[in-house]
Amino acid sequence: MKLYYIWSSGIEALHHLFQANHKYQDAFEIIDDKIVQLEGESVFKSNVWHNAVLQKTIRDYTALKKNPNKIMVFSDPDICIYDAEKLRAYLENRIAGEDLEFLAMQESHYDVHNGGFLCVRSTKNTLDLYEKSIKVLRYFISARSKPLLKPLLWLKFGIWDLPYLDQTIMNKYLKEGGVNYAYIPGNIGCWGDDVITEDTLFHHAVCTTNQDEKLLLLKNKQIEFNKFHNC
Repeated sequence: MKLYYIWSSGIEALHHLFQANHKYQDAFEIIDDKIVQLEGESVFKSNVWHNAVLQKTIRDYTALKKNPNKIMVFSDPDICIYDAEKLRAYLENRIAGEDLEFLAMQESHYDVHNGGFLCVRSTKNTLDLYEKSIKVLRYFISARSKPLLKPLLWLKFGIWDLPYLDQTIMNKYLKEGGVNYAYIPGNIGCWGDDVITEDTLFHHAVCTTNQDEKLLLLKNKQIEFNKFHNC
């Protein structure tokens, strides 16, 4: 199963850690793409972040289009997979057992997905989902400085604001129907500084403000996982 992620010079340390954490596993074929990025660190809601999200969404759509009917994973580099074999089996079993097209990490305990870890089957429905998302993202980024941005967004797309960019867009279209989707719960994909459990297969270093905080959280959760499973 292919696993894609993007990185830039602004988060090079996360890229190196991701490679180091996953170099001894064979469950996923890891494909990384270095993107040309704006100057500055890719912190939440910065211009750099907006640009990176758009490039990631386009890259994911391109991968889906080139691999019809295939299942692939799209990850952020601030993810650490603890048991790749079990995670792949979990993803394959849920996709097949529930006939899913879109399986995503749950956004904490809310009824929405988190874009940091997605398992997607390339179908007409998922391609349509990405095409819509790219269209909205491109408009939003190009029109961010307009004083009437929110009313314009509402008139064009029925969306008032995009606090989480691609996540906000995809959550809207997923709930409107067409794509058969489900969530990966928090006991499987540990969220931020939540507690590691015996079922945890991966961790996402969310609720952080910069690369250093992500690196520290990833390190601390790895220590917590090791202690939990060496008892």
